[in-house]
This record gives sequence, structure tokens and C-alpha cells, in this order.
Amino acid sequence: MENTLKNIDYKIEKRNTNEYILTYHSRYYQVGQLVYDILRIGRECQNLESLKKQLGRNDISLNEIHDIITLKIMPLFKKEDNPEDLTYTKASKAYWLNKRILKGSQIVKIVDLLSLLFGRSFYPILVLATIVNVVAYSYVSLRDTHFTWSENAITIIILYALCFLIFFLHETGHEAATQKAGLPVRDINFSMYYIFPVFYVNLDDAWRKNLSERIKINLGGVYMQALVNLIILALMYVVHNPLAFNVLLYLYWTNTATLLFNFIPFFKFDGYWILSDLLKVPNLIDASNEWYMSFVVKKSPFAEGHSLQLPTAKKTIFVVFCVLRAAFISLGILCLLACTIYMVMHTVYMIQNASYMQVDRSMIADIMLDVLYILVICYAVLRFLKNGLIALRGYIKR
Repeated sequence: MENTLKNIDYKIEKRNTNEYILTYHSRYYQVGQLVYDILRIGRECQNLESLKKQLGRNDISLNEIHDIITLKIMPLFKKEDNPEDLTYTKASKAYWLNKRILKGSQIVKIVDLLSLLFGRSFYPILVLATIVNVVAYSYVSLRDTHFTWSENAITIIILYALCFLIFFLHETGHEAATQKAGLPVRDINFSMYYIFPVFYVNLDDAWRKNLSERIKINLGGVYMQALVNLIILALMYVVHNPLAFNVLLYLYWTNTATLLFNFIPFFKFDGYWILSDLLKVPNLIDASNEWYMSFVVKKSPFAEGHSLQLPTAKKTIFVVFCVLRAAFISLGILCLLACTIYMVMHTVYMIQNASYMQVDRSMIADIMLDVLYILVICYAVLRFLKNGLIALRGYIKR
């Protein structure tokens, strides 16, 4: 029988005990031991008879090896080779408006410097920074000072600029941890995740590393944010100007909020990837969606069975994750719906009663913000529903 693997340029490696990674077109896939053994010797053999002989497995027949290659391995390569077959994958992505901000080569010096923080002292510093932040959070408060409209506008502009700087440092934290693990520095990109503006780094090759290194890579961003909070607290202690103090305090609160938000595992942020690594489920949201679908949709009778296999403890955690994710999404939709209805009613009321009210910059700004909020939420909901329908269609076809 012909060996179709011999002319395909892929890479297969053993990451850890019973953990194997297939690399093809800069994408990474976790495979089982049998597939690993077949791919490891696949390119060296001219035909399947030779492959079976080198495989040395008497419990696997020649026809079974042929079926594994034809039905499991080759469709993966063909999907990556044919862009049209990636329609489902691309259309269902929550990330959009992807733009490269900085090349990896442009931030190497910064990453080299920050990588010094990712040695053996990483976890002690992280724990200490967390304790200081928790204690300090309950003590800091705004200075009761009235500011003019222009001063408030300046505060907002400065705050946004500093927030983007912190988000950049968040990504350099991932980069520094990645470099410390022996992986190359990647580009820093900007994207939209549903309605959230985010910076991100493609860390797919982190799957080549062991669990401990991947956890450190995933924690690298919030680690940098925790250290930035310590710097902000120090500046707040020495700054006496009320406006500057309040800018720093708003920045501290915003940074803390985004730091905590990153740990929510229901979005593809740091907390999601940490949980994904701990459960050893690379596509946790996809697995969760399939778990939901299994209760309401009957799969095609021709679909190949590939239910998620997890130990009892991890299976329990996975089920809890699925239940909490469903509750989180439901509650989020209800909150967005309530806020949207309120915004619509508020905007209509202000427009209808504009002739009886004093029209000033504050009123116009309120109406514009309400309209912007409604448009953004409507877009996010439509995108979410579109992705859900595509995922449902893809599940039924499989």
C-alpha cells in the first residue's frame, strides 16, 4: 500500500510522558501515542508494509494503519492546505481586526531585560506582589477634589494612554516568559475580541513546552501587571498633586480590574489558557460547546466518535466549567439586554424632551455615548449569534 505521509513536511515531537505535539504549517496539535509512532517513522517508509514492520505493533493490522492515516491524519493536512476548508474555523473566530503592532525583533532588548524577572524568583515575587496589592486595595481612595470639564477630559486621555502602555507590558511579560522557556520572541498584535480591544502574542508554540513552563508563560502578563501596580502605588505615595494622584488611582483600579478580568476562564484570556493547560484540553471552549450540543443535537450517524476522555477529577472540573460558563453567558446576556433597553429608553426620552431641556455639551455627549453603546452591543450580539450558528452547523455535520 502507498504511504501518503512520505512527501508531507510536518514535525512530530514528544513533549512529556504521553504528550505528543504535531506541527504543520506553524500550527500545533496534540496527538496520541499511536499517531505519534506512525508519524515519527512515516516519512522514512516507502510503503505501509514497511511502516508496519518498523512500527513493531502486532496488535495493529495493516488495514488499521491505513485507516488511521486516511481518516484521521490526512484530513488534518488537507484542511490546512485548502483555505476553503478553513471557512468554519475562520468564521467562528471571536478575534477580528488583526493588526501587527511591533515585530519580535523590535522588542528583543526589552524582553531580554524583563526575562531576568522570570527565573527562580518568579513565584515568590508574584505571591509578594499579590499580597501587597490585596492589602493596598482596601486603603487607597480618591482625594475629594472638584475638577473642571477640561481637567476631566485630560484625565481620561492620559488614563487611556497609560492603560495601553500597561497592556503592552502585559504582552511583553508573556514574551519574556516565552523567551526564558527557550522559544523565540514573537510579534505583538492588536485585535478585537468580540467588543474588547486587546493586544496579543501568538503563543501556539508554547504547546511544545511542559506544563510548568506553560503555566509560567500564561501568568507572565498578569505578573507584569501586578508589578506595575506596585510602581503605581509607590508613585501615589510621593505625588501630592490631586489631579495626578487621581489619575494614578484610576490607573491602579483599571489595571487591577483588567488583571482580575484576565483570570475569568470563560473568555480566551490568561485564565482560560491556564485551565486549558491544567485539564490538558487544548480547545476547551470547543469541547465545552460540544458538551452543550450533545444534549440538544443528534449527531450524524456517520460521524466518528471522539468524546472527550478525561480522568474523573478533571472530568468533574470540566463539567463544572461548562455549567458555570453557561450561567455566565446567560447572566451576561440578561445584563446586556437590560442595559441596552435602558440606554434606548434614556436616549429616546432625551431626544423627545430636548426642547424642554438645556442642550449643552454634557447632554450631547450622553446621547452620543448611549448610541455608541447600543451599536457596539448590537454588533457584539450579532457576531456572537453568527459564531454560535456556525459552530452548531459544524457540529451537526461532523
